[in-house]
Amino acid sequence: MDNGLEHALGDVLQSAVDDKFDMFSMSTGVPDFVKKLFRMLEDEAHREIVCWGHEGDSFVVKDPNGFSKFVLPQHFKHNNFASFVRQLNKYDFHKVKVTEDNKRYGDEV
Repeated sequence: MDNGLEHALGDVLQSAVDDKFDMFSMSTGVPDFVKKLFRMLEDEAHREIVCWGHEGDSFVVKDPNGFSKFVLPQHFKHNNFASFVRQLNKYDFHKVKVTEDNKRYGDEV
């Protein structure tokens, strides 16, 4: 594909994504942290590091070091994983304990 066309297509796609997030941002009563968390999880660029869980009702940090180094600074004003976890706890998120009964394998994670 022509590099100029590829760049223009990328701009159009990014604009569509931005519009989706702008509509979400206009929701009243949603804390900024939760909005940023949603944007982060919807960002396909870091799917190998962080993504929605299998059922879509949780999320998985696959690489905590990569998450702190690459993802957190793009969405938050820090890169501290412990601070991120404290914020999650503040909004009543809880770590899901992985057991043999609920463990996922391969592409299901």
